[in-house]
Order: sequence, then C-alpha cells, then structure tokens
Amino acid sequence: MKGPDVSWEQAARARAFDLVHRGTPGDVAFYRHVCAGAEAVLELGCGSGRILVELARAGLAVTGLDLDAARLERARAELQREGCTGARLVHGDMTRLALGERYDRVLIPYNALCALADDRAVLDCLRGAARHLRPGGSVWFDVYAVEDSLMDEPHGDAGDEEELELILSAVDAQGRVDVWEREHQHADPRRIDLIYRYELGGQAGEPTRAVDEIISHLLLPPVRLRALLAEAGLRIHQEYGDFDPAPLTEESPAFIVGAQREDA
Repeated sequence: MKGPDVSWEQAARARAFDLVHRGTPGDVAFYRHVCAGAEAVLELGCGSGRILVELARAGLAVTGLDLDAARLERARAELQREGCTGARLVHGDMTRLALGERYDRVLIPYNALCALADDRAVLDCLRGAARHLRPGGSVWFDVYAVEDSLMDEPHGDAGDEEELELILSAVDAQGRVDVWEREHQHADPRRIDLIYRYELGGQAGEPTRAVDEIISHLLLPPVRLRALLAEAGLRIHQEYGDFDPAPLTEESPAFIVGAQREDA
C-alpha cells in the first residue's frame, strides 16, 4: 500500500540522511542473531529499511514503523527490489503504538530512542513495545554510550554556534550530494542538535538545490534507561557495550539492551 505523499524536500533529506548515516559496524548481524527463532518482528524507527530489509530477506515476518514518510518510501522501494512481499510498513509514531498485533521481537536500533523528545516519550515508547510483545518475547535496542554522571551535571549556557563543516561529498544514481554539519549544545547537557545542510546537484546541467535538517539527540545514560525500563514493566536480561558482543565498560561505544516483560 502506498504511503503519504512525499515532497521534494522530504525525499532530499531522506536521500542525504542515508548517505551519511550508514549504521554501526556489526549491528545488522547482531539484530539478525537476536531474532533467531522469532516468527514476527517489529522494528521501531525503521527508516529506509537498512536492518528491516535484511530481516525480511532472512524470511522473517517483519513490520517496520517510522514517522518519516520519505524514509518509509525508500524502505518500500528496497523491499520491492529484494522481492520481500511479506513485509509490512506503517507510517506512525513509536510513542503511540497501537498496531493490534504482538511480536516475538521488538527492535529499536541505531539510537532511535535518542531521537525522542524527552524521558516521557522514551517511557511511552518502551511501554508500547512491552504491550506488543508475545509471551516470552523481548525488546532489543542500542543507544549511544554516555556516562551516568551526565545525569548530575547542572544546566549551563548553550554552546557557541559553530561553523558548518563539509563532512561528505558523494555521488549516487541521482547526482551529487554535499553534506555540511555543525553541532549545537543545549543548556541541558543531555541534549545535542546536529544541524545539516544538504546541497544536491542533479544530473549534468541541473542546478544545485539546498535543504536543511536539524536532528535532535536525547542522551540516555544507562542509569536513566534502566529506571525507565523498570517503569515500563521491562526487566533487562542482556547488556552489551558493542555488537561483538562485549560487556559494557566505560570505554564502550554503545549501550545495547535486551529486555523482557516483568510478567513473562
């Protein structure tokens, strides 16, 4: 089924985002592994389907949900190219889950929880994930690894405005893309914005067009996430610090969690 109409600007942002954000090494294999033995899998924040398509190719019945219609259209196109006809895509908000189905695994990969507005939104998402689990099912996610001490840091002044820096020049089937980025630090030490300008040149002779995007990040220290999981009725059964997987340490690049319902 076709999704909502997508504007040129939305499509351009999705195209450029996918060129910059190519995933974390090892994450696809890791999520494929934790889905072994599952029949039905839900991925929240599935974006353009980088992980979802691999799970569908492995024969799993997958449902992907995302709030970005343009990225869902890219996922839909990739699923069609791969002949994955059984996958379901849903345009929706992962803090307001009501899909009418239950799943063996609910995945929230690639820092998707960090894209939410605040702790309340994270709690709503985790509660929704718990409601959508089948008996014995589990929720899996990864977020940036940050120190617990971040919770105790006082609010300060917002950071100085940085200059945009060119971080990527690439050419894809649609033409050239230049990506500029700068970071904005909020007064709240747990909030960071990444501000992008995408300059997109079409085929030869077509003019360059620019579009901007702000991607906000909510940093989630382990101590806070553990409390939110407990409040959502989920208990942790696995914690890792990378996708090898390896134990969580102060040097770990990620905080990776597997959790089940308390009443499971």
